[in-house]
Amino acid sequence: MKRNGNYFMNGLTITTLLLMVTFLSACGGKPDAADAGKAPDKVSETTVSGTTMAHETTAAMAEPVVHTTEPAPDKESASAKEEIANIEEEILGGSNSTKKEYTGPVEGTYTAFGALSEGHAFYAESLELTSELMLEKDGTGYMTLNGDKTTVKKWTRDGEKLQVTVDDGGTADCIIRDGIIELEIPDTGGDVIYFAKEDADTSSYELMTMEEYTEKVNNGELDLPNSGNDSHTADLWNRLDKADGIYLQYDVYLEAQDVTQEYEVQVLDGQYHSLRTMKVKSLTDRMITYYSDDKVYNLYPDDMTGIMVTDVSSSFIRNDPELLDDLINDIYVCSQRTNYSKDTMEHNGVTYDAEIFPAEGYEPECIFLYDKDGHLAKCLRTENPDSDTPGATDAVYMIHEFDDRPDSKVFDISAYTIKN
Repeated sequence: MKRNGNYFMNGLTITTLLLMVTFLSACGGKPDAADAGKAPDKVSETTVSGTTMAHETTAAMAEPVVHTTEPAPDKESASAKEEIANIEEEILGGSNSTKKEYTGPVEGTYTAFGALSEGHAFYAESLELTSELMLEKDGTGYMTLNGDKTTVKKWTRDGEKLQVTVDDGGTADCIIRDGIIELEIPDTGGDVIYFAKEDADTSSYELMTMEEYTEKVNNGELDLPNSGNDSHTADLWNRLDKADGIYLQYDVYLEAQDVTQEYEVQVLDGQYHSLRTMKVKSLTDRMITYYSDDKVYNLYPDDMTGIMVTDVSSSFIRNDPELLDDLINDIYVCSQRTNYSKDTMEHNGVTYDAEIFPAEGYEPECIFLYDKDGHLAKCLRTENPDSDTPGATDAVYMIHEFDDRPDSKVFDISAYTIKN
């Protein structure tokens, strides 16, 4: 897959983010039967002083801001692609070589009906994925992804092979058969969106809902595509995921806006409460991001008012609402990555043990610094230098407290006047 521009990376966000984060977070880190009766491990607690920088987390989100799970490293890509090809072949009901080449007109409108990620195929509606691919006779067209529309500058066909180039230069390789287009998403090792014309027969595609996938994983019928790595960061995520609750306090400095933020994040019984205090010169602003019962709220403790921002049906939030926090989400994402290194690093005059997860694809570089007692002290986050995201800045998170003892009282929001 040729990687140009970033429009198809939006497709990656829609599919792989929802697939990998949803299902790995929902099922991948839970204790197995042998651990079910054990008390949760205590999450690392540390107090550190120094300079702080990072970016903002708020609830103003039509789409949850979540980082994605990394593709397999190069050394594993050949075997991974072969395995995915075999699974896709099985899903399609036989060898691709036996499939009839599509001889009808290529031009027309194709609507997404499913997606394949890490060898598992899902209904598009179950992923909340809406996408349309329109191919005109003159070799142009358009494509939409969850409301985002781009121009297809050029499409070319050679037998079953179809190549689509969009307005920002991104190019996707596709297969076309019997009114169905399989569009491979760049840099995913084989993730695919399935499109079909209105009268195309899609019955050979065996698709699942997210609920069916979760049930199969819980019943041991499916293996998760990535069991994580052996890093200290993965160990921290596993302890977070097994804990009954989470309390996290850290500071943030936003370089681009020259503002300081403080976060106090608490998670308990499927509820998420994040108090953000932002200081700009002599002004202080406080806002709480609160999630409960599939709804996200912005609460303003200074005048005890709030608004319901959005309904959220994504199962990853239901199962792991802590992933709404940027820092915890970075810990989760890096716990799944296999490309990382260990070293020592000095930061603000203090030497730490460092785990370095390099920028890769759409993921920024993350460096986790652990103190002499093994507690997470800081996270250095450097945006991908190849990113086209405007205003992206470098960030340093400084952690003050990190344990499994949230205050249950903060989840009672009955005193707030909330507008829907």
